[in-house]
Amino acid sequence: MALPFPVPTSLAPGLVISRMTKEDTDAAAVVYHESFGSDPANGYWWPEDLAALLSWCSERMRLKMDSPHVRIFKVNDVETGEMVAYARWDVPKNSTKFGEWAGGETGEGTTTAATADQVAPATANAGFSPSDFPEGANVEIASRFFSALGESQKKHMTDDMLGLSLLCVSPRHFRRGIATALLAPMLHIADSEGKKSYLEATAAGKPVYERLGFRVVDVLSFDWDELTHKRNGLYKNYVMIRDPVAQK
Repeated sequence: MALPFPVPTSLAPGLVISRMTKEDTDAAAVVYHESFGSDPANGYWWPEDLAALLSWCSERMRLKMDSPHVRIFKVNDVETGEMVAYARWDVPKNSTKFGEWAGGETGEGTTTAATADQVAPATANAGFSPSDFPEGANVEIASRFFSALGESQKKHMTDDMLGLSLLCVSPRHFRRGIATALLAPMLHIADSEGKKSYLEATAAGKPVYERLGFRVVDVLSFDWDELTHKRNGLYKNYVMIRDPVAQK
């Protein structure tokens, strides 16, 4: 399926950007682990069993792809075929400018019967139950974390906004223009459509998003001293919104 934007010029030679399919979700789970595993504060809820985490990530991604609101773009290394990054977006309701929905595509030509009225936007993180997390996860911490994200989305995000729900880049491939290549084209479409954009950023990611025009509108604080009973400090996620830039 074609990209809804030209191939970004910021992408380093030897890399290619394309649409993700359900056949890619195992590889995407590995990229997720590599991306967030470098910051322990992101993984206090993770199970000790890596296979359980990767399986959960892969299945969760497959379920997200059944939503007509979701668009996922990946970056692969041409020489090795390895996935090195991806971005998962929730597109504005009723918009046709952010690319076609894959229709729950499985990679074998079959589709689900889901429609826009049957599947809620993928940014709804509130209301998790223990069974929603991988076996062995710290349910108390996971529930606190994802519920806070869900409440923030209810407060600050609307159906008419573009939402970045996940950006993962393998640390082994930093400084190759990947993040910008995954972000800027969709933000350009949002500008042309007059749409605001929403995301939640880690402290490490916040400067990247600020350079692209996002501003902090709220801060989610998690007291890991209280939740982990260890001296792990205060962890912050930054809720950010970007206003559309007028087209010249």
